Amino acid sequence: MITNQLNSTVFWNITKYLSRETDYIAWYPMFKALEYLSNIFLFREQIYLNIKSLRMEAAKWACNLDDRICIKAAQNNLNRHLADPEKNTLLPWWKEWTYCQGLKLLNYSLSNSLNEDSHLCRVYRLEKEKFETKILKYLSCPEDSQFIKAALNPIKNDSITSIMFLEDFSDKDYINYFLFTIAKHARNPVVLDIILEKLENIRPRQVSEHVTFTVIINHVYSVEQLIKISKLAESYRHMTNLPIYIYISQHISNIQNKIRRRIFEIKCQQNYFQNFVEYQ
Repeated sequence: MITNQLNSTVFWNITKYLSRETDYIAWYPMFKALEYLSNIFLFREQIYLNIKSLRMEAAKWACNLDDRICIKAAQNNLNRHLADPEKNTLLPWWKEWTYCQGLKLLNYSLSNSLNEDSHLCRVYRLEKEKFETKILKYLSCPEDSQFIKAALNPIKNDSITSIMFLEDFSDKDYINYFLFTIAKHARNPVVLDIILEKLENIRPRQVSEHVTFTVIINHVYSVEQLIKISKLAESYRHMTNLPIYIYISQHISNIQNKIRRRIFEIKCQQNYFQNFVEYQ
């Protein structure tokens, strides 16, 4: 089917059978197909997959596709673990799934989440004690746009609540948290608007504009979003002093080239997606 030698309806009809299948051997080729198609799922097309018999990979894909049953299972698993971490330990290969998906849909203000008994604070303390660097990746998993807006604030003593109020949260931690967060959520139009509007306030000084724009560009999946990014980048030309104008212009030209390449990639992927689902 990928090479246009088979009608796509045949493939999709075969996948319907998997809802009745419990054998991992039958599911394994579908996992490989999902990996091949993973970029497509990030577009804002409506894609419906019925994934049952959840084990490791099935759970990962179901949650990545925002299956609410899967995410609820992760939340329940996280609740049990936090209630008694010694008794309800997490196997290493389930840890990221449990933490990230368990925190994903929690709808809370940042100020409440920084309370000692909050899920986010307890996850942070547990992993910080073990010197786990992935903790910053877990903290970037909540998807609530207002939470992200409040968390992306590098000034510890600001009146606005910041993720940096977590105990022992360093400037270096914020840099990594910032990059993880914009990479994970830039494709969300609401969050992207927040990032672009507040960029100069939330961007750590140690992270250049060029690096920041590159991360954002690589993690958005629509032409409309890229046009917004292009306009903001272009505005930087008029915000600099003459002595460094040429230097800044060169960087902005590089950013605009990256945007054009990304637009080309997106259009190719969209055309591929259309060919993939079209009945011949």
